Amino acid sequence: MREILLTSSVLILALTALRFALRGRISPRLQYALWLLAALRLLVPVSIGTSPVSVLGAAQAIPAYMETRQPAEGPPAEEANSPSPAPVQNLPMEALYPPQTALPEPALPEPALPALEIILRWVWLGGAAGFGLWMLAVNLRFGAWLRRSRWKLSKADDPVPVYVSGAAETPCLFGLLRPAIYLPSSCAEDPALVRHALAHETAHYRHGDHLWALVRCLCLALYWFDPLVWLAAALSRRDGELSCDESALKILGEGERIPYGRTLLALAVRRAGPSPLLHTATTVAMGAGGLKERIRLIAQRPRTLWPAAALAVGAAALLAACTFAGAPAAETPAAPAAPAGSSTPSPAAENRDLLPWEEDPALLFSLRQVSWWPGGWLDNYERRYTLILAQPEGQGDVWQVIGWQDETGALYPAEGNPPQADHLQAAMDYAAACLEGSGSEEDFYLQDPWTASQEQITANTAAPSLEVTAVADTSVTVCFTASRLGDWYYGEQFTLEREIGGLWYQVPVVSDNISFLLTAYHIQAGEPTAKAYYYQWLYGTLPSGHYRILTGVSNWDVENGDALLAAEFDIT
Repeated sequence: MREILLTSSVLILALTALRFALRGRISPRLQYALWLLAALRLLVPVSIGTSPVSVLGAAQAIPAYMETRQPAEGPPAEEANSPSPAPVQNLPMEALYPPQTALPEPALPEPALPALEIILRWVWLGGAAGFGLWMLAVNLRFGAWLRRSRWKLSKADDPVPVYVSGAAETPCLFGLLRPAIYLPSSCAEDPALVRHALAHETAHYRHGDHLWALVRCLCLALYWFDPLVWLAAALSRRDGELSCDESALKILGEGERIPYGRTLLALAVRRAGPSPLLHTATTVAMGAGGLKERIRLIAQRPRTLWPAAALAVGAAALLAACTFAGAPAAETPAAPAAPAGSSTPSPAAENRDLLPWEEDPALLFSLRQVSWWPGGWLDNYERRYTLILAQPEGQGDVWQVIGWQDETGALYPAEGNPPQADHLQAAMDYAAACLEGSGSEEDFYLQDPWTASQEQITANTAAPSLEVTAVADTSVTVCFTASRLGDWYYGEQFTLEREIGGLWYQVPVVSDNISFLLTAYHIQAGEPTAKAYYYQWLYGTLPSGHYRILTGVSNWDVENGDALLAAEFDIT
């Protein structure tokens, strides 16, 4: 949301400045079309590619530049050699029990969604829903009023139906699926007014303005709090009227320029009720400021200057590159290719020390882990921390949080929390007290302990073979190979196990909200079939060790056609 607000604000301000700088020098239709960039930026909440001149890149560079401009201040002599509050990857073994000496305070990450941010998100959602319902009610009521007292004006050469309605204060085009032109009763009595109004509203229909009005209303509902979006909506609506004036005069002819201007003055009315920005109807009439601008352009007969038009198109292209593109990623040297069946460590993983249970996997049997999603469902459960609990020495009936890991797997020590009999309650209390967590039980999950595997690998020579071809930080890519003819199928479901002390143990899942797609994929005989299984959502960040992936295959044409396959791999 912050990125969209920043880039859209820059884009709207730039388009507004460009509009006033080139007003009267470019075609109103081109001036109107430029606002399409703002609508796309507001409704497309992602960055498209990267650009060295992007607004987001500049926003990231400014804080770094300001930091480099600050004078360096050396630490006091007694603090020069103090330990850095960085993640403690090499947590000593004695830290698995209550520490006897104070450990360095870790650098806690910022809380996922502070209370104020949660409130503001609810306010935004409530405001968007309220504005959307209000706009829907306004347009439904307006449409009902128009249809209640309308009668058709027979004109065979009009591309849309034309009605006269007593509810219409000014000529307008209304309707999304079945648009129609509505004329007020007073206008229908004057042939000149009818001719001018129909030329203008027909131009609205040909430009698709009844659909663009819906897009404008959608932007206002989503960004009801942003004054720049309201400014863009007002200016784009005014430019839409200028564009239709130009198109209407091309149809009517130059001889109708002065009478057409008089028609605009005659149809100028003071509207009562909601702002016209909330309507999807297009109207001839407009406020005093917009009407003055329209009359001036009609009287001046502006001509499009090609240098100005080229400048407008070039500026639009530059603005799109600056506001739609993301910040370029920092260049990093390419890592060497890893052999098949082994993981490709990230740069952070290459430099870190082994975790205690990586050095001694037997420690896993004495620990319990609790998954915690700091943002909960408001954050779409995207960020997950792991709280690690152990039993203090000589106390076999209570558990204590002795460390926690963030999303990267960095390990931080924990201290100062009392032991408790309930694993989940101990984790919740520590998160609330030390990590600024909310303490909601719905955001915590106690992982199962490590248990010995009960799976029996199928020794079926007719079944396909399974081999791990690549291991990444989040996925394992396997290859199914069927040596014999037969319709074998595989699916999305899989499990992971780890070898500890010569035995296989089930890897605990990090959540109880687990489901797999019930989809079957065919294995072609004699042709290797590759499949990537993404495991991080199910098992989190796996420590280094020797693993195997298990998945089932089926052949419905033979009796006992189910087989369980396994393939081993290493994570380093």
